Amino acid sequence: MHRAPRPLRVSQLARWISTEQLAIQRSILAAASARDAETILRILEQDRLSPVNVATAAHRLAKVAKKGLRERSVQQLQAPILATATEFGAQATANTIWALAKLGCQEDLLWSSLSHCASQQLREFSGRHLANVSWSLAALARSDAPLLLTLSYEVMLKAEASELTPQSLANVLWSFAFLAMWESKMMLAPLEAVHSYAEAFNPRDLSNTLWALSMYKGSSDFEAVDWRTLLRALARSGSSKAQQLHPNDLTSIAWAFVDATPLQMHWLQRGAMSGMEKMKPSGVPMKYEPLD
Repeated sequence: MHRAPRPLRVSQLARWISTEQLAIQRSILAAASARDAETILRILEQDRLSPVNVATAAHRLAKVAKKGLRERSVQQLQAPILATATEFGAQATANTIWALAKLGCQEDLLWSSLSHCASQQLREFSGRHLANVSWSLAALARSDAPLLLTLSYEVMLKAEASELTPQSLANVLWSFAFLAMWESKMMLAPLEAVHSYAEAFNPRDLSNTLWALSMYKGSSDFEAVDWRTLLRALARSGSSKAQQLHPNDLTSIAWAFVDATPLQMHWLQRGAMSGMEKMKPSGVPMKYEPLD
């Protein structure tokens, strides 16, 4: 599951915003804690919102606004975001992009503004920020080519410097594969990093990575990648996680191992049978024996 980005704490903000804006920040957080999206929307009608207020309101609305309020939330956020986006820091930019994706926003003006801001700040983005922006573009199927190009470059640098977490790497690989938009030279480093991260992937990261690899593997752009060794590392990692697999992950895994070796099939069978056990009605036992 894709995790929500982390917002700034109120205690971190006192040095950057006025007393009035700090009070607004507390009001936004209190409303979010009460899951009161209407109050957050009313706060957005004020004139003296700081960039942090706006980014926090967007982030919290994405978490608490019910489906019927999402379109209104986007409409209410548009003017404040356009007025303050150029003052967003890296975290505010990444969090707001994530929030708009969660709210289902397809407003080109907002995306153009935030894509430009993100492109100017990508060197300041952490691996988590890069993953959140990548996921956001994929979630809305937005192939913002200029941003994707610079995003690919920063992902490459972070991968080469081992500055991506396992989840960030998995989300980045999944996002670019889903969009079918990548610069092959820039994606080689993230793909090679999979070897190092294989054992650290949780079951969902593993599933997302394997699905992504099945897409990259079918492209002539990556003929230099040692797919056999890479898949072997993931199969070895997955053998200890088969019991934790969700049934929905099995299709991705099966697709990745369509031309699996016996070792990889051993894990795939374990995962498939584990998933079938979870789908059986309660009280109906099901046993399986792994392949020798």
